[in-house]
Amino acid sequence: MPSVSEILNGADQLAVFNLLISLSESASSGKNISLALSDIIKKFLSQGGGNVQFKKLAFELCKMGSPTAEDQYILFKGVQASITYYDPEIQIVALRYLPYLNAEYLNALLESGFIRMSVTSLKATESPACRSVAIEVFSKILLHPNLVQFASSSHELAKQYEHLWEDLADAVLDSHPWVVAAAAAALKRLFSAPPDVRVLFVLESTTRRGSGATAQYDTFLVASTASHCAQRVMACLGSVLEACHIVPSPAQVDCLQMLVHLVNVALAGGGGGGVEGTGGGDSRSGNLVRHHPGFGLQTNETRRLFDRLPGSQISAVASVIATQIHSHLHATHAGVRFEACRCLLQLQLLLDAGTASGLPASDAVPVSYVVDSIGALLEAKDTVLSEAGLMEVVELFARSLAAVPGAIRERAISHFWVLLTRVPDAPSRMSALAPLWRAAIDADLESRLNPVSGAG
Repeated sequence: MPSVSEILNGADQLAVFNLLISLSESASSGKNISLALSDIIKKFLSQGGGNVQFKKLAFELCKMGSPTAEDQYILFKGVQASITYYDPEIQIVALRYLPYLNAEYLNALLESGFIRMSVTSLKATESPACRSVAIEVFSKILLHPNLVQFASSSHELAKQYEHLWEDLADAVLDSHPWVVAAAAAALKRLFSAPPDVRVLFVLESTTRRGSGATAQYDTFLVASTASHCAQRVMACLGSVLEACHIVPSPAQVDCLQMLVHLVNVALAGGGGGGVEGTGGGDSRSGNLVRHHPGFGLQTNETRRLFDRLPGSQISAVASVIATQIHSHLHATHAGVRFEACRCLLQLQLLLDAGTASGLPASDAVPVSYVVDSIGALLEAKDTVLSEAGLMEVVELFARSLAAVPGAIRERAISHFWVLLTRVPDAPSRMSALAPLWRAAIDADLESRLNPVSGAG
């Protein structure tokens, strides 16, 4: 029986294909294929060209196997050659493997300028599939913790990091719907990436003792980049919303979530605290970076990233976004309808949190929009009849009670009591019952106490 090397170097293409399929089956069943990987990597992945189908199978084998250090370096050089190759199919295959490279290789790609060059060239390619895959892959790589930490090590790398995100954010105005969808998903990942500011100050207090001293600056880099990209999106918000309209229905979910996270980033920059767990920041977080020798930024430069938008402008942006989300409450796609309900209620919670943090009161989300979202949620019970989907509807309402005005809340709770009885899982019922019961008690107490206070 011929060896792996003999089959790969032979003229029988069918035998090569059968070999790769056989190795894939072996790897899927848990067998070790490391001995065959070296020959496969040198044969198919060391250069840019070659048979696309063989390259796909070879890259999949590398994901399932454990390449040696020498093979990883060959892969590193081969992936670069394939990304710069003229064939879009080969470029896409190589891009898909990029996140599987070791962290030090990803850092090297950033430092050498290869990522910047690739983003620039791939954005200009005629293949929409190649453009969308490039945006998806590079946005995930740029949020890799090791790469973010490396980018935070110098002022030049931090600036390059921000410019890369600018290029990815600008793709939301692309003419092809799937490229717009990929850019919206990338922005959603960026806007939702910064943790709550309280984590920043915990890091600041714990890292003074010497361990993990760069974590706070990594967080600042991502947060400041998100703030900067949010400014770019808001500067052409009308065009962005028009571009989002052409996105296919399943991808509309990412567009809606991106718009809500955009408001949250704006609230964090304008002085509001955002909502816990949604990436809110604080104007004080700009002060964390001024002691970092790598950035070399002055105090006023750090603060400019967090103190740009007045409350009135945030309210205007939120109003336009609320109108856009409201238009999806009656979309044909059930998932988009449900996400529109979630986003409208979450947007109201964000604005309420901003008001509590010192921003002017905002009526960007009209009461009628909240009423419509509750009505659409109640209609969802007829289209999301699975028990898991029904529980999601009830949980969303329970989490969003604070966004619902009092009179509407009381009527809506009476409908959701009935839905709650249809949820078979007892722990899930109890998790939703607690906030619903508390809201019902508060509403009852308010109705009893108001006449007394009015008489006095």
